[in-house]
Amino acid sequence: MYLQLKTGEIEISPKQVYKTMFLTKLIDENLYKSLFLSIEDRNKLSHIYKEEMYDVVYINLASHLHAFKTLIEILSHNLLNEKSE
Repeated sequence: MYLQLKTGEIEISPKQVYKTMFLTKLIDENLYKSLFLSIEDRNKLSHIYKEEMYDVVYINLASHLHAFKTLIEILSHNLLNEKSE
């Protein structure tokens, strides 16, 4: 919803949302790559049912958490700035 209000873009998939956020400079390239990796890891777990895949994804969980917290901070900051204008 925020992205639609900010850019007028209506994106359906998470990959498209992150791509639009990057292209509109709402997020930087490093955060874009981190968020994209989180989607790839999620897909690995939902489409490949091998125990060793869980071990591979588990290693990235701290990075995913950091990416999502950063995204929340960016969105919160932007929402607060828009309310004060």
